Amino acid sequence: MPLLTSVYPYIKYGYRSPVTSMRNVSVRYSVASRAVLLGLQYVFTVVLVVLSVYFSRHFDFLINTPLGFRTERILEADLQKENWNNRYTDEQRKTRNERIERIRKALDECPYIDSWICSSFDEITSEIQVNFFNEKDKRYR
Repeated sequence: MPLLTSVYPYIKYGYRSPVTSMRNVSVRYSVASRAVLLGLQYVFTVVLVVLSVYFSRHFDFLINTPLGFRTERILEADLQKENWNNRYTDEQRKTRNERIERIRKALDECPYIDSWICSSFDEITSEIQVNFFNEKDKRYR
């Protein structure tokens, strides 16, 4: 855009002598109106700079503010990855349920695990109570 707007003045005044170019320039605006417009432009620029600094600082504040919940040391593990269908025999279901109970017991007995949840596609819609801990290790449900 600046290149496009500068073509006309370049053609009009570029090939004339400076004295001839200055004689042909007509003054349409007074110096006071130019000063007012320039002052408004500076005020508008300063306001935009201040607003950009304010919003940048506010965004940094929002990004770096702790949420109040502990989000470190969270581990996700797929311990029982298999498809569940109705074609299992009773023995296969019993074996699967025993394996699930062994995993649950091992997770409950582990001293390094504060809490754990077991979820699958079917359990997403059911009511699961999940324990959340804030920075003071206070439990929320």
